[in-house]
Amino acid sequence: MKLWKSIFVFSFLFLSACNNSTETIADLEYEEFRDKVNSEEFTGFAYLLSDWEAEEEGYITVIEDVFDRENETLTFTNIQTADNETYEIMNKDTSNPEVYLPSDRITFVKDGRVLSEFDINSQIFSKENNSELRQFIQNHQ
Repeated sequence: MKLWKSIFVFSFLFLSACNNSTETIADLEYEEFRDKVNSEEFTGFAYLLSDWEAEEEGYITVIEDVFDRENETLTFTNIQTADNETYEIMNKDTSNPEVYLPSDRITFVKDGRVLSEFDINSQIFSKENNSELRQFIQNHQ
């Protein structure tokens, strides 16, 4: 009986801990990402990876590490891995001035308004740029 109680308590504690953890990267399909970031209710950080170098070099792993250390969530989509139809939809959206797409930059949006942007490039691997990204996140917490 004690064994069952111990298993139950351990399971409960484990599941509670899992539910309290924050998701560092909210990886969305393009259209869901676009709609969320352009919503008047959206507040948070957003990033649309559209540069092939960013995809090839794995910028997102460095970015995810920084967001994880800052205990923040990044709303994210990767157009480099999207199908042709999605890519065409995005191309049409880029010509619409009412659609904001944070292409190759991390953006902080509050209540649907862009407040600040942080450019993402190969310097993301440098300690200095990494610290600047941390400071950018901290400024908007």
